[in-house]
Amino acid sequence: MVRPDSDTAPVTSQCAMRIGVPAYAVGLATLSAVAALILARRPGWETAAFAWWAACAIALAFTDAAVHRLPNRLTYSAAAGTAALLGSAAVVERDGPTWIRAMVAGGGAAVLFAALTCALRRHGPGLGDAKLMLSIGMVLGWISWAALIFGVFVGMVVQGGVAVVLLVTGRAHWSTMLPLGPFLVGGAILSIAVLG
Repeated sequence: MVRPDSDTAPVTSQCAMRIGVPAYAVGLATLSAVAALILARRPGWETAAFAWWAACAIALAFTDAAVHRLPNRLTYSAAAGTAALLGSAAVVERDGPTWIRAMVAGGGAAVLFAALTCALRRHGPGLGDAKLMLSIGMVLGWISWAALIFGVFVGMVVQGGVAVVLLVTGRAHWSTMLPLGPFLVGGAILSIAVLG
């Protein structure tokens, strides 16, 4: 499932018809996620980090679902902003070990997905998914190792289940590429809600 990770993903088809979801759907989903994080009453910098990640991750999920691309400018922005804001949270809360765990989790998850991309080629995750895992690994690693494992496991299992259903119902073929990004983001959000 290797996909191009270009920043120049098309937003229109050749006949100039707009593709993807309406813009307000992304905004509403982002607003809902950020509001839920604020209501969770986490410490300020931690809330800022999770909100930044949610805003970037939701945009990435919708983009991947629409055009099978995870643009570098969004994946890198998600990772850089999340790392910086969690670093600020660690300084304010005097919790360096948690920040280190988050960084190791993000880097480790990204390397694992990149290795799967190289090993499985078009049948595995794409490099964009590996870049997305940088920020997902950070936010879930900030919570715990269990949160990271749970979030990734749920995302992969749900994607696999959806693929099987599509194959059985004849709505997809073995060569059909199902984007992984939305499922990884969904699994991460569920993990934050359950274990955060």
